[in-house]
Amino acid sequence: MPLTVDALVSLDEAKAYLHHQGNAEDAQLEDAINKATDYVQARLGWGPIKARTATWRLSGFSGSCLYAPIRPINTAATVTITVDGTAQTVWRTTADDPQTDKDVIVISSVPGSALCPDQFYRRAGWEGAGSVPQPIVLTYTGGAVTVPGRILEAFYLILGKFVRDEIHQNPDTISFSGPGGTVTRADTDIPRRARDILDADRRIFV
Repeated sequence: MPLTVDALVSLDEAKAYLHHQGNAEDAQLEDAINKATDYVQARLGWGPIKARTATWRLSGFSGSCLYAPIRPINTAATVTITVDGTAQTVWRTTADDPQTDKDVIVISSVPGSALCPDQFYRRAGWEGAGSVPQPIVLTYTGGAVTVPGRILEAFYLILGKFVRDEIHQNPDTISFSGPGGTVTRADTDIPRRARDILDADRRIFV
């Protein structure tokens, strides 16, 4: 399968990291890149990571915090929001002060995270008047222009694991001792270092 729009690296970047030569396994490598990207995004729980500008039409709800479909929100770019067709004033940074006269404020659920800010706070809530099923229209730029280094590190660890296991058929092994002696088996787990990196920025929905 060709690389998806969400793929965290190009085929050439992956081959350079893996010191991979030749083109015979390109299709398999693209599948591995897509699979590693999907794993990273699912583990983080933040949705797509790479930057894009898009418009979403969203259903209303009673809460005050709207999670951005793609994170982080680019506060240097224009954010346009309407609710029931009424344009909202938006606070993105201190350049937009004061916050008190803005309808919507861009905030972070995990201050300091590479994938924040990630929420649009509206004091009046996001329910809308109920006259239309999707009263919120949101246009903004979200995602990382450059994938954060630690997330890229985790991605490459996972990609290397998939390549060894599925393309080269040379999986990592783990050994442990039991009553009958030492047992060695294939280690199918995602590398612990990768899991630790991703879990530091993980969004868990409850």
